[in-house]
Amino acid sequence: LINEEWAEFFAKNKPRRINITLYGSKNETYENLCHMKDGFDKTIRGIELLKKYKIDVKINGSLVKKNFHDRMEIIDIGEKYDIPVRIDTYMYPSVRERTTPFNFHERLNPEDAAKARVEILHREMGDELFEQYAKQTIYLAEHTEEGDACPGHMTCRAGQSSFVVNWQGMIRSCIVLDQPSYDAFDTTDDFMTLWNKIVKETEEIKTSMECNQCKLRHVCNTCAAAAIAECGDSELYGINASRYASLKFGTTGKDCFHVGRVITAIVFEIFKRDYEIQNFVPQPYFQNVSKEGLTLTSKTT
Repeated sequence: LINEEWAEFFAKNKPRRINITLYGSKNETYENLCHMKDGFDKTIRGIELLKKYKIDVKINGSLVKKNFHDRMEIIDIGEKYDIPVRIDTYMYPSVRERTTPFNFHERLNPEDAAKARVEILHREMGDELFEQYAKQTIYLAEHTEEGDACPGHMTCRAGQSSFVVNWQGMIRSCIVLDQPSYDAFDTTDDFMTLWNKIVKETEEIKTSMECNQCKLRHVCNTCAAAAIAECGDSELYGINASRYASLKFGTTGKDCFHVGRVITAIVFEIFKRDYEIQNFVPQPYFQNVSKEGLTLTSKTT
């Protein structure tokens, strides 16, 4: 969509930044995922034009099964053009897939998504910063007391310092949430009146009591929009139990149970274990070995 004419327009009417989603690192991926044979080339051309006119750009990525193997190459592209990259490994359930078994979804299964998240974070941050982040995350997770037994509130910036206007001209606090929503072209109220309504209604959105109590709440992106997409209600929470429930009840294929999922707990456990492995220090230990009697053998791990 970005051509020379649009690039010149943005140069004259400079935005703070333009976010561009890169769905893959090659035309083959774009054809499989977006059904556009030359989609990658066009996207790169748009990025180059924006850079030419000195417009700040950020690359976003959404990881699914069809572009999973492109994830590191997308980061390489960001480094090549000196552009920050943010790849999300958690995807909301597609509307057209909500009645199909989870293993038929385009999005990644929780385990692969969690592993990819840790891998991408490590690559984005580098060894030194990632180690600091790992220590801080593990400390928060292991030293957070259980929270109050009551519903929580939205903790992101939606309806607090940010809003979106969708393609229909509706002002909303979050691009995913359907409510609160007001017509930007309705001149009955001025913008500040609409904004105050959005702030008030967003404050009334509750999140899960279980999430509010959870010791991982400070390292988890507790998201009302995700809860609604997964479970139909912001106060419910998606337990990563679809696979467990299906196996427990002996079902396979199209008979899978839909329980919902969250990814943070899995990410943390993989994150913690990966950190422990990378920082492993061998230590001596003693092992009893019985050979024609009891002997004590000293070995090193």
